[in-house]
Amino acid sequence: MTEKNTFKTPAQKNYALKKEKLDDLRKAANKGSMEAVKAWKALNPDCVDLAVKPLNFAYIKRKDSTTKAIIAVANAMMRPSNEGKTQAGILKEVQNQFPETPLYDSLWQRQLSPGLLRRIEIIVNDPLPKPISLKGCKTLSQIRKKLDTSREITKGARSFKVKITFTGKTVLIGKKIYNLEKRSSGYFIRVLDKKGKRRLVNMDGLAAALLNA
Repeated sequence: MTEKNTFKTPAQKNYALKKEKLDDLRKAANKGSMEAVKAWKALNPDCVDLAVKPLNFAYIKRKDSTTKAIIAVANAMMRPSNEGKTQAGILKEVQNQFPETPLYDSLWQRQLSPGLLRRIEIIVNDPLPKPISLKGCKTLSQIRKKLDTSREITKGARSFKVKITFTGKTVLIGKKIYNLEKRSSGYFIRVLDKKGKRRLVNMDGLAAALLNA
């Protein structure tokens, strides 16, 4: 019973066909080696006791597809359907395009050349409503983090640059001073939300978050 082909791409099918030819190539190489040995012995009749066992190894030469794979990953991470997908998930999707070249997680951390970075910057910014700068990015992982941040900002996320000073009795946030309130679960300040309602903010948690930033 013939097994059903499970090739997902033409490249995979082509690779499988090449593998079937490897044994024929090895046999041809061994045959050629023996013919060369026979001719050599004819010229050296005093060496009839010398013997050769050809062990030629046939293999498929792998092309350097790393650059193409990096470009494919960049294109894949820009697809809206892949926004929430993990790096491993994107790599698995791209792997189908490169059956001859195993792609590892380290591809995300591979240092990119300036020329490759320029190519990827075009890929990243092409679908974005507002271009982003990839300055400081050296790897695909860093580029994706910057891309995710940009997407969050577009969706309404906000970032703040403000000085926060803790004293024994107050907390200075920007130019606003808040009095500390001691409670059983820690220190708090009271702030007004957009609806004018006072809310308690835990300063121990805020201080811990800032220290770990």
